Amino acid sequence: MGRRALREFTHGLPEWEDPHGSSRPIRPERILEAEGKTPVRIERCRAEAERARFFRRVLSSGSVPA
Repeated sequence: MGRRALREFTHGLPEWEDPHGSSRPIRPERILEAEGKTPVRIERCRAEAERARFFRRVLSSGSVPA
């Protein structure tokens, strides 16, 4: 897919919001909302992602936090 086609495709997705000439990341919560996930499921996903980040930090640092 070329650059222009990719732009048109992504701008047609429900989670995309017009940044009015700028750009900004799409929040993961917005993507999950657009997919019809419930607030409870979104919160579970957020908590799961936070746990994964924590374990990546711990495992990459080589030490266990107190």
